[in-house]
Amino acid sequence: MIQYQSISSFLEAIAALEKKKKNNYFRVRADICKEYIGVEAIDQMIQKGTTIRVVNDEDQRILIKSRVPNSAMSEGKSGGFRVISIVNRQTSTTTFLTVYPKKGKMGKSDLSLSEYTDLLKQFISEYQSGQLVLLDIENELEVVEDL
Repeated sequence: MIQYQSISSFLEAIAALEKKKKNNYFRVRADICKEYIGVEAIDQMIQKGTTIRVVNDEDQRILIKSRVPNSAMSEGKSGGFRVISIVNRQTSTTTFLTVYPKKGKMGKSDLSLSEYTDLLKQFISEYQSGQLVLLDIENELEVVEDL
C-alpha cells in the first residue's frame, strides 16, 4: 500500500486553487484523490506519470509529473491539473510537491528548471527536518499527522 505525503508548498498550491471557484479549480482535492484511489503498487504510480528524472538511485526516488483531469472543466487529462511528486520505490511513498492547472487563469504549460530545483530543495529540507505531512488519499487529502 502506498503512503501519501506532501511538502508544505503542495498544500499551499491546493489552497490557492480552491480559492478560485470561478476559475473551475475548486475540485482539485477530489480530482487528485479520484485519480490515485485504488493505486496499490508503487510501479502503478510511476506508470501514471511521466518520469522527469531519477533523484537518487540508492533510494530509488523518481520525480514524476502526472496528469489529473479537472472535473469542473471537462477537459480530460490534457487540460487538467499537473501533479509533481517524488515516488520512492524502497519505502512505497509518494510525496506530492506541487499541483498546477494546465488551462485557465492560473494555467501554465510546465515548470521551469529553477522551479523544479526549488521544489527538490524544499523536499530535501522538509524531509531532513521531519516536516513532511501524511495525507489521507481517501479523505480529500486531509492531513493525518506530521511525519
